[in-house]
Amino acid sequence: MIAPSDRGIVSEFAELEGREEPFRLPKELHQPVAARDACGPHDRVYGDMYTLVRFPLKLVWYADGTTALYDLDDDPGESHDHAPEQPAVVRELLEALRAELATARAEERTPGWTPPPELLERLRALGYVAAPAR
Repeated sequence: MIAPSDRGIVSEFAELEGREEPFRLPKELHQPVAARDACGPHDRVYGDMYTLVRFPLKLVWYADGTTALYDLDDDPGESHDHAPEQPAVVRELLEALRAELATARAEERTPGWTPPPELLERLRALGYVAAPAR
């Protein structure tokens, strides 16, 4: 396998069904969810998932704590999980993924940019921002 590049891409999939807070999926999204009905419990398609891609490697971290490792160069269809064969690579990428997620969550809590009043008013007019409380 080729060593992963230094830069990575992180993605997150949040399972919306079954959350404590009620969430109605838009009608357009029901098809992909229904397509999972053919999967069994071993398919790990339920629950939150996180990925780190450091091409050509892709690490998937599933809600149940398991991981999968794919070589996208040799296996773009992700049919062969290399995690059992390469536990050191999995540990390294999982550590990097956890660090990226911790950084992203810290940034979410940090007050940042404040939009100008004109932009807020435009967003309010489009329904993206609630009117200020009186």
